[in-house]
Amino acid sequence: MGAVAYSGRLRGQFGTDAIMPEVWPEGSVFVLLDPRVLQTGLLRSERRLAKHYRIGPATRGYDDPSFVHQVEAFNGNGLRPYAPAHLCVRRSGAGDTLSWVRRTRVDGDDWAGIDVPLGEESEAYLIQIWAEGSLVREELVQISRWTYTSAAKLADGVSGSYTVQVAQVSASYGPGLQAFLTVG
Repeated sequence: MGAVAYSGRLRGQFGTDAIMPEVWPEGSVFVLLDPRVLQTGLLRSERRLAKHYRIGPATRGYDDPSFVHQVEAFNGNGLRPYAPAHLCVRRSGAGDTLSWVRRTRVDGDDWAGIDVPLGEESEAYLIQIWAEGSLVREELVQISRWTYTSAAKLADGVSGSYTVQVAQVSASYGPGLQAFLTVG
């Protein structure tokens, strides 16, 4: 089998940017999927339920010895919210004001509107503050901005740098992938 070099590829499509490595190791396997490969018709109620699958060539019957039987359960990651974008901080004496831009899995390609459609029942974000390897604060907010006040930092024992993680929350999936920012 010959070697092929790929460059200039689109990366992080369909919300995978938060879980992709910055650099793929030499010898990584690349699988090209075309439109003939479809996502399973998994219902929300079937998430994490074990289902039986018979996998084999479409030109042969299910009883053909080339078919493999597998029992799998899936999280339904197609429903998982994308990580917020452009997480940033504005520091002041009153505290650190964090802001970010929401992302959508649904109809996000129309640039004519003011913002992308929410694609969820309600807007919600899970904010986690980590200091010295420990979770010191967790907040659920309804807008894409939050202030970590100086009083809250004092109460949490945060005097130096800390890491903030922000995830969009879906009523059907829960918290999605997180955006990270180290402050200080």
